[in-house]
Amino acid sequence: MKGHSQKGFSLIEILVAMALVSIILLIAVGTDFSDRKSLDQILDKYERVIRFSSDEAILKNNFVRMNLNIDKDDGQHLSLEYSDDKDFVIDLDLARRENSESESDKELREEKEKEQNSSFSNVPEFEAEDFELPGNVVLLGSGSELTENFITSGKTQIYFYPNGQKDASIIIFATSDELATLEIEPFRRVINRRYIKIPEDFNGEFEEYIVEKANEIFSEWAK
Repeated sequence: MKGHSQKGFSLIEILVAMALVSIILLIAVGTDFSDRKSLDQILDKYERVIRFSSDEAILKNNFVRMNLNIDKDDGQHLSLEYSDDKDFVIDLDLARRENSESESDKELREEKEKEQNSSFSNVPEFEAEDFELPGNVVLLGSGSELTENFITSGKTQIYFYPNGQKDASIIIFATSDELATLEIEPFRRVINRRYIKIPEDFNGEFEEYIVEKANEIFSEWAK
């Protein structure tokens, strides 16, 4: 009979076809998956640092601050410091600086920072190299009720206080296809995480778009 001359696919042929489909799908979504995985790992680490900082301030009865180094040239990273100076007062002029400043203003700020930094020491349990950002994740900046501004250059700080309070803050990251925020509440142990997809048809340069979008997100958060 004619039916006996027609052969179906062998098991090996089916497995090969499935493998090819898997490879094609992996190529298609591999970058997005890798970026999200890296992003989530960073967000998880930052959340742990935030909770640790809050606990450290209460247990040691000290001021604790999280330093965010935003400049890409210096390598984006964070550090953790404490101060046992009970009379320490935050310099609001330093906290509320503008992103763009003259050379003379920058020099004056750096002198004030040096004086304020003398009140702080590194938290010994904290390993800064564990929190360096991978190449596919960018720290766009941070803003808080203290700064009243979204800081996108240099360094900025988030403070944790001995009474359990912390600066209401937002930290914004980006990958090639999305932005993500960590929003810190001042009185509760709550850190809200949010993802914002970057549209494929955005206008302008990519870096300009994500910085502008981050500023929009901060403005909405600060209302």
